[in-house]
Amino acid sequence: EIVNDPHSGFHARLIDSGLFQAADFRYTTRSHVGPITFYGITTPDKLASALTALTVELDYMDSPDYFAPATIAAAARRHAVASVFQLEDARSLALEIGETWASGGVDYFLNYSDNILATTPADLHAYVERYLVHKPFVIAALVPPDRATPTSTLLQEYLTMSYQ
Repeated sequence: EIVNDPHSGFHARLIDSGLFQAADFRYTTRSHVGPITFYGITTPDKLASALTALTVELDYMDSPDYFAPATIAAAARRHAVASVFQLEDARSLALEIGETWASGGVDYFLNYSDNILATTPADLHAYVERYLVHKPFVIAALVPPDRATPTSTLLQEYLTMSYQ
């Protein structure tokens, strides 16, 4: 919610800057683990700069002041409102309850919005340190066949630099 907000610094530095045409950062809640996914659209000529900016942004997320309490509260309210609208539809309600029950239990589902409201900047900082900064990751790119070799080379160089 916080980084995907069109008014966020994340959005300004990655999308408004022109490095990415679109970017989406997600964590899917599961009982004990969950996939963390970044999806971005850029051009082949901006790929190196876009990856560098993404790396810098992830490092910046590790600073204690990256997530402000007011930003967290606004994101929690947006999530609560979006959840209400999503759950007005019986099919959406059934799918959401079923998925959450299977991964975290019904109590987790019922308390999710309250738990988001209780999230602090320190909680988010701890999450970033534990799961994002300097952690192994997978990277993939969909490119036209004529761009496959240079893109593969660039990604390999990026991965090599990322693990040093």
